[in-house]
Amino acid sequence: IKLLLNEQATHANVTAGLAWLNNSVGAQPQAGDRVYIYLSGHGDAYYLCYDSNPAGDKNNYQLGGALDIGKMKKRVAAMVSKGVEVILIVDACRSGDVPGVRSGIGNPYQSVIEGPAGEVLLLSAGPNQFALEDRRWGGGHGGFTWYLMKGLSGEADSDGDGMVSLIEVESYAKMKVFGDTKQMGSPQTPHFCCDNKFDCVLAKKDEQFSKRIREEES
Repeated sequence: IKLLLNEQATHANVTAGLAWLNNSVGAQPQAGDRVYIYLSGHGDAYYLCYDSNPAGDKNNYQLGGALDIGKMKKRVAAMVSKGVEVILIVDACRSGDVPGVRSGIGNPYQSVIEGPAGEVLLLSAGPNQFALEDRRWGGGHGGFTWYLMKGLSGEADSDGDGMVSLIEVESYAKMKVFGDTKQMGSPQTPHFCCDNKFDCVLAKKDEQFSKRIREEES
């Protein structure tokens, strides 16, 4: 596991982390393995790392700090081609618009959905939507991340078999996130893709983790 938080999550470190995943001894994923890539922050045509240009000008993002999702997905495609299952999770504003395509060149949202690299996509919001965060969600989480954690800990286990499938998490997260954000005046609809992976199991029900989350809520 490689974790980059706050000022650690620079473009260089994130890129190095992706390279580590593919190249380091003992970390190289093999056929049948599952890899999770989780990005949380701000997305605006690119995924903006800690050291991205603060001016908010999309034309300047290539000056540094902006992660080209298109290039990252090439690494994903290389892993998928070896039989590795990749779960790509993005909790970011306008996360439907983070395929690494500049404004004015096609439709970014369609590009990330229609051109998957074989990965399973869990996106926090649809096109032109904001991914909200608020103290109501565990003291300051993003709503999508909060309900994703709760769902994977067991709350999404709708059939009670002790296993949490992707389709169960999708149904749970969409219902919870949309319900909360609609009340806040900025409806947000998570997007999951692709259909051929919807029978996969993401987690076993974890009573201990569920208890920890309940304690956070209280």
